Amino acid sequence: MNVSGERYTLSFDALDQQVNFEGMIRTTEKADLDGIRQYLIEVHDRVDGSMRLNFRKMRYLNSAALMVIADFLKYARSGTSSR
Repeated sequence: MNVSGERYTLSFDALDQQVNFEGMIRTTEKADLDGIRQYLIEVHDRVDGSMRLNFRKMRYLNSAALMVIADFLKYARSGTSSR
């Protein structure tokens, strides 16, 4: 399970229960940002226990993408699930 754009890839490693961010997220396109948000929410709702976000291979993250991740973290902390 993954999502990718022109210069980035987000992939889910089910064994470690972590989302790996790779490349550069410089997009300001609403559709791309909504896709990232929805992907993170879908992965969160499937994970049992802890979910990790791995940014080791992320080279650049713009402020719009950072806001999407911050919104996702608020969602995850609220304990909300769409199941």
